[in-house]
Amino acid sequence: MYVPQLPTDNLYKFQALGGIALAIATMWLASDQLAKLDTKVEQTEMSAAEIRVKYEILSRLRSRYAELADSSVSEANQLVQRLERSKAPDLALLKIARRKVEEGRAFASEGEKVLGEISELQMDAEKAKIRGEHAERWAQGFRVDFFSLAFLSFVGLTYAMSGFVRWQRRVQNYQDLIVKAQAEQMTARPAAIAGPEESTP
Repeated sequence: MYVPQLPTDNLYKFQALGGIALAIATMWLASDQLAKLDTKVEQTEMSAAEIRVKYEILSRLRSRYAELADSSVSEANQLVQRLERSKAPDLALLKIARRKVEEGRAFASEGEKVLGEISELQMDAEKAKIRGEHAERWAQGFRVDFFSLAFLSFVGLTYAMSGFVRWQRRVQNYQDLIVKAQAEQMTARPAAIAGPEESTP
């Protein structure tokens, strides 16, 4: 298995590739942190929206139970007044009045349960608010980190560009000249060898 090695044979090559590695690493880290920030913000917004919807539904439900309880109690009171005005006791009206009272109590009990759910939901809203504040602080810290990472990425690209320029000017140009001279010698040698043979009669 081939394991790549660092280009320690050439300082400028090492500088160029090291700068590129630094730029890529900082860009990846910035992208990863940005993705985490987006996830945190999205989760906080979804949680807040879910709590708002549940609160509206439970508030309407509690209001409805309260209306039904008041209506049942009001009907029961009317029936009781009718019974008090009647000379002979009416067992049917008495049963209806009792049923209305029981219905009112049941509606009131359901309303209390909904009220308990609303209280729990308010606690969830406070927790979501704390999470939102934490995400906001994290986002503010990320802005500082992002600028730092952007600066490091710029430094890495500048460092790499400097390495490539020095590599080209101080090393590669001379290597190209050496290769060119060797090529010229290789092409000139057969001509020099063939020259005396052609001059003989």
